[in-house]
Amino acid sequence: MLESLFNPQSVAVVGASAAPEKLGYIVLDNIIKYGYAGEIYAVNPNETEILGQPCFPRVNQIPSRVDLAVIVVPNRYVVGVMSDCGEKGVGAAIIIIAGFREAGAEGRAMEREVMETAAKHGIRVVG
Repeated sequence: MLESLFNPQSVAVVGASAAPEKLGYIVLDNIIKYGYAGEIYAVNPNETEILGQPCFPRVNQIPSRVDLAVIVVPNRYVVGVMSDCGEKGVGAAIIIIAGFREAGAEGRAMEREVMETAAKHGIRVVG
């Protein structure tokens, strides 16, 4: 059940960026730089390629299997991303952003919705 998290054969970085100062660039760059051997996909609706990796507008538009999604988009988009991940059959997600429980009632409500969406699709979540 945790194979997608601890031994993914493919990773999608949702919120990948071509701008070196952005977290989406740093995460994607580190995955590449430190030798991840599986398939890597960048997800950004405004790019076709980032750091030599094919880029797709949404997770559910990646033509191959995706085991793990690393999510670095603003909190208001995470529920939609999790829905796309569920549609795609992604097994695990790592959410690397703030603005949920620690941000008050609105953030708690968003977090609850993200977790309900993940549970509905059987996605394991870290973050």
